[in-house]
Amino acid sequence: MRTEFFEVSEKLSKKILEIDLKKIELSSIAERISVLQSTDDDVSEVNKARTKSRNLMREIAELQHSVRMFQAEIEALKAGME
Repeated sequence: MRTEFFEVSEKLSKKILEIDLKKIELSSIAERISVLQSTDDDVSEVNKARTKSRNLMREIAELQHSVRMFQAEIEALKAGME
């Protein structure tokens, strides 16, 4: 039971790390969009960046769902240990 608890905890930690890295990437894209808009560069580059941003937000939402599921699994394992 404890081994399963630690395995799920490790999976949870990896998902949280993945979310954090994607948030950093999202922030970088937001900065790029800002720079592109201020320099009147090619509109297609701004659109590509916005599309990538939306895709990252979707990925983050899916990862957050996985985190909630792992947290629920951890709570169930904790309840079973008591």
